[in-house]
Amino acid sequence: MTESKKKTIAPQIFAVSPDVLRSLAWFLLRLAVSGAVVTYTIWFCQAPLEHLIARGARNWLALASSPYYLQTLEHIDGAYAFTSWLGPLRGGFKLPSLLFTFGFPIAYAFALRGISTLRYWLRGTVVVLVSYFVCVFSVAIVSDARLTATFLQLEITLQPEWRYEATHFVQYYLWMLTVRLYPLLSVIILAVVSDQFRSTPRDHPLRAVRTFNMAATVLVCASLLVTVGSNSTINARIERVENEPFANRLAPFEKQNPDLGMGLSELGKFLEKQRDLKGAHKAYRAAVPRLKGRPRKLARRSRDRIHQVIKDDLLKKADVRRARQAAAK
Repeated sequence: MTESKKKTIAPQIFAVSPDVLRSLAWFLLRLAVSGAVVTYTIWFCQAPLEHLIARGARNWLALASSPYYLQTLEHIDGAYAFTSWLGPLRGGFKLPSLLFTFGFPIAYAFALRGISTLRYWLRGTVVVLVSYFVCVFSVAIVSDARLTATFLQLEITLQPEWRYEATHFVQYYLWMLTVRLYPLLSVIILAVVSDQFRSTPRDHPLRAVRTFNMAATVLVCASLLVTVGSNSTINARIERVENEPFANRLAPFEKQNPDLGMGLSELGKFLEKQRDLKGAHKAYRAAVPRLKGRPRKLARRSRDRIHQVIKDDLLKKADVRRARQAAAK
């Protein structure tokens, strides 16, 4: 028997080009510097940035809803606070992950090469605006879901069922979408478009890249124009609704709420627990003509009791004011 010759196969070694390693090292250095600058800028401008996010969220949510749905949406004491026209009912929440969502894609974009080119700055500006609108829509979605869910617990329907289900679904996955998916997609898109880690530039399908960049720029600019342009319109609408009686604010929701009286009674109890006696009095007063039997008696009794408390408080303040004026004389 003849022995077969053993063939030795040389192990294949995964080799990385020195140019790629050098490019990666420089990129990591630029990313560290860019991240530090962006982080400091966000920290320094945090207050106006949070205000702009809250204002943009208010404008978009107000445009997509009834004029009698949302009154205010602001950033106060480290949290986003919203107020409805019904009551008014107040609520708030915190989204600490928004700064990471806003900062990391921007730091990555400005860490890429080509700082002396117009394309570099346009790309960075688009990433800044896209990150801003991701934060805006996140705050708007959470506000919409929280506000609608709170009124549903009080047996008052403010939005169609499909909208509530959609906002509730997005809110459930919001952390994953904003903290994980958006930064990941931003990095992938920017890395592909910029050819950051290739020693020689790749031939892009230029028409597709230009079309994508143009579409993204147009969409972002249009969103910015809508956000800024609607600000004066929303402010004027808030002033108009503020001067209208409470009954007018209830009219758009009466078709969706056949038993609105019970809902208003529950709203009065909720506002009373929040120590908003004026809001609770409005809710009870609107609930009384919409109820019958024992629920109507209970709502009337609560209305009269709160009215007496408000009246006594006003009399006490008047007595204190008169005593101060007498002492000053």
